[in-house]
Amino acid sequence: MACPPHPYGIQPLGQRYLEPGAPDARTPGLGRLAPLSDEVLLALLYALPAADLQRLGACSRALYAFVHYDELWKALVLEGLEGGIQSWHGSWRATYLAHTQPGYAVGSHRPIAVRGLYSDLLHQPWRCATMDLEPEWLEVDNVDRVSGLSVEEFRRRYEEPNCPVVLTDVARDWPALKKWTRPYLLQAFAGREVIVGNAPMRLSPYLAYADSNTDEMPLYMFDKAFTLAAPQLVGDYSVPPHFADDLFAVLGEEARPDYRWLIIGPRGSGSSFHVDPNATSAWNAVVTGTKKWVLFPPGCVPPGIHVSSDGADVAAPVSLMEWFLNYYDTARRGGDSIGSDGDSSGCEDGAEAAPNGHGAPRAHSRAVLPRRVGVLGGTARRVRPLECVVRAGETIFVPSGWFHMVLNLEDSVAVTQNFVSPVGVDTVLAYLRTGSNVPGLVSGCDHRAELHGRFLAALQEHRPEVLAAHEARAAARRERAKQDGRLGRIFREAAAAHGKQRQPQQEQEQQQQQQQQQQQQQQQQQQQQQQQQQAASKAGGGGDGDDAAGTRGAAAAEEQQQEQSTGFAFNFAF
Repeated sequence: MACPPHPYGIQPLGQRYLEPGAPDARTPGLGRLAPLSDEVLLALLYALPAADLQRLGACSRALYAFVHYDELWKALVLEGLEGGIQSWHGSWRATYLAHTQPGYAVGSHRPIAVRGLYSDLLHQPWRCATMDLEPEWLEVDNVDRVSGLSVEEFRRRYEEPNCPVVLTDVARDWPALKKWTRPYLLQAFAGREVIVGNAPMRLSPYLAYADSNTDEMPLYMFDKAFTLAAPQLVGDYSVPPHFADDLFAVLGEEARPDYRWLIIGPRGSGSSFHVDPNATSAWNAVVTGTKKWVLFPPGCVPPGIHVSSDGADVAAPVSLMEWFLNYYDTARRGGDSIGSDGDSSGCEDGAEAAPNGHGAPRAHSRAVLPRRVGVLGGTARRVRPLECVVRAGETIFVPSGWFHMVLNLEDSVAVTQNFVSPVGVDTVLAYLRTGSNVPGLVSGCDHRAELHGRFLAALQEHRPEVLAAHEARAAARRERAKQDGRLGRIFREAAAAHGKQRQPQQEQEQQQQQQQQQQQQQQQQQQQQQQQQQAASKAGGGGDGDDAAGTRGAAAAEEQQQEQSTGFAFNFAF
């Protein structure tokens, strides 16, 4: 896991203990700021304008290294650069200065390595951006790879059991595989902006950025409007027939949630763990490059990922490489995943996420919904994920509710779409009904709280047979629940009756046991009385006084026996 030396000489904090004689650049270099943690210091630096950062960097070697943390300048570019990025100049700092300072000499900066500065916060991003992938991260490939699969077979083997699969041939003949070269895409988007992260940018500077950035998490082009910006691309690919029956189409192109994206990204870019929006399923076809996929079944939150109780927010490590460094080994061993409200069927301890395409456990057919819908929870379960590498010309099916992440192993171009098929409509409608009352849960369209009602109305108008089948399944579920309730009531009544029948028998057995104990105690007392009489006779030799004493002792023993017997009988009767 080696990485090249940091250009500003920063080393991980642990290295300080291996170099006890090294100078300390931090304490004298930060002065009164030295007591602040690196996190707090960076938070202060993020609040400064570019001019103050430049002046501060001239104060000491330590501050020089801190203000050259490129994420500071990335924020200035993306949040405050008027007119957006017109050109890329090798780093965010150089790009900002080239756009804001006329005459700035691009390429003139030569980093100075600072000796004696140790910081995990500053070094870890560099490590994640420049390190090579570990070979074992690419070893596991346990997702089915199939070709020649009919639509009916796909539905039966993969869509109904909600199981991922790689279809190796459904996009193999797309014209895009040959046409979508860099010059072709630059010509297609000439003069138009694309969406990179959350910022608009022209494709030319983005591709230059992709070639030379050192970001821990490179920006990813994820453009939902590419068919408007470059309509000629639409004819270069087609939706595979396995995914063509998309019920959200009944809403119309303008009213349906966002569903189609062109994805372009450099090596190391990708998508962190997430569940696709609105409980939809998805397909993702690679045009160029290769992608590493890691998938966890519904109800199993990956290690290192934290989901809010309503399911609307997901917190993840800063970068994909950081997740691989810190959590991949745990995931591969099947440890520390989060299951659903104590339901171990969704992700059984030590089990793989799903079997091959001949049917997944029923729990996998549920979407990852908020806890109130009964799927997300906080009970620890251990499950090994599904993993695969998808190459150019191949298409992966991502079922509803599966957590997944994607890491680009090479510069990559892909097309992806989310869809709602008749198989998944029950789950989507349940999700939208819940999402109507949970802000942020439904996404990708205006008037989100109304999407459930609009979808139902559109189905009634355009696909009434789908809605009728949905309502029939819902009625059947309600009837099963009613029957289950009746059976439960019958079992409870039978158990209660059985308990009443056993009660007299249990009381009789208890009485017999107590009588036996009473008889045993009486026998023991009689034996003690006889022993006392024999002992008194031997000691007194038969004298009158001794006889009287023996008689009194025997009488006392008999009275004691009667008292004990009476008391025992009284206690028993009580």
